[in-house]
Amino acid sequence: MEDHLGLANLLKLKAVFRRYDSLPEHRKQELQLLQLRRIARHAFKHTAYYNESWRKADVTPNDIRSLADLSRLPLLTKADVMANPGAFCANNYTGLCHFKTATSETRFEFDARSVAIAKVKSLLALSSYFKRSGLRSGIRALAMVNGQEIGASMVPPGPVIEHMKILSYARNREQCFSEMDAFQPHAIFAYPSFLSDYARHIQQGGEQAGVRLVVACGEIVDNKAIDEWRNTFGAEVVCQYGATESLCRIATSCPEMRLHVDASLFALESVAIGKAMHLILTSLFNYRMPLIRYDIGDLGEVIESDCPCGARSPVIVAAQGRLSESLCLPDGRLVPAAELLDVMRPIPGLIEWQVVQEGNRSVRFDLVCGEAGCDMRSLVASRVREGIARINVTGMDVKVQPVQRIEPEPNGKKRLVVQNDQAARAALSTGR
Repeated sequence: MEDHLGLANLLKLKAVFRRYDSLPEHRKQELQLLQLRRIARHAFKHTAYYNESWRKADVTPNDIRSLADLSRLPLLTKADVMANPGAFCANNYTGLCHFKTATSETRFEFDARSVAIAKVKSLLALSSYFKRSGLRSGIRALAMVNGQEIGASMVPPGPVIEHMKILSYARNREQCFSEMDAFQPHAIFAYPSFLSDYARHIQQGGEQAGVRLVVACGEIVDNKAIDEWRNTFGAEVVCQYGATESLCRIATSCPEMRLHVDASLFALESVAIGKAMHLILTSLFNYRMPLIRYDIGDLGEVIESDCPCGARSPVIVAAQGRLSESLCLPDGRLVPAAELLDVMRPIPGLIEWQVVQEGNRSVRFDLVCGEAGCDMRSLVASRVREGIARINVTGMDVKVQPVQRIEPEPNGKKRLVVQNDQAARAALSTGR
């Protein structure tokens, strides 16, 4: 096996990506098209699924003459991959499988070259984050992982990161906070819900000295949470968007807090499917298991935009969260988690919340209030009912109940919407 993870190869990749970043925009688009055509030819020739499905759609890689032609290729769903994962693995990369990662549903594979690219990209991203936050050397970094997380392996100790501490979301959060108080990290990499919990811990008297950088990923984020982290930690905030299937970050926020897609590794589209805009991912670098026009299961929109930061890469706007974390109304409409977040965030006295859909016409709002008094709980409950009426959540029996806390999932995430209605869950799993 070629040693793609050797130091010499990593340094070469680092130089390649730095040169790419300095290229004019038209040249970047030319290279993206070249990569797209190359991986499309590879997938058509070496994977059973794409050869068969594209022939049925009467399309071949030769039909891709521009980036816009990507839309001519059939869409790919997670159900397609789950049905036969082997059909997506290139037959000429059998011996080069270096890294495997898994979700609860299916397995995605990456070759050694893909892992090397992801590692270099992660290191370059870290370098830019540290520069933005004024961190130079001797950094104490802390990463929260869920047991399946590969991100920590992309953040190794070195000349810049002097100490790297890994904590598991599976541990009690109070235990994590205690260790963080003792460790005093300069940089924290974690889910947004964990960062908000840690910010409240600091506000209630926990130790906090020296946090200069906060990197959030894995859950939906809004401006109020970002402002809370900035005010509590006094730190630079960076948001990342990625997925298990992508191996590394798909998009990163600039100083203007706009999510810019990494067009050197991915092509990201937004496509109207049913009543929502879906994010459609094409990975340009994983030749072991190509994912081309893959419905990643997230809702949002991608636009071309000139950003005040100077970058001209595509931007993810109106990020709505996971399709599976949507409220399904009896009339067939979807209420994404982000829409509920817009309603719930401004309510005074509301610390945390979670929506549980128990049936086609039954939904429960679990609320954690800042004050224990009955009057405050009643006021919050009233504001919640007013808010959901504004977004036209009709035809449902809505229950509002106070709870002591919202417990995270085993993977450390706190879902804003828990979908317990079997029919709704089945509909959301297809995305159609």
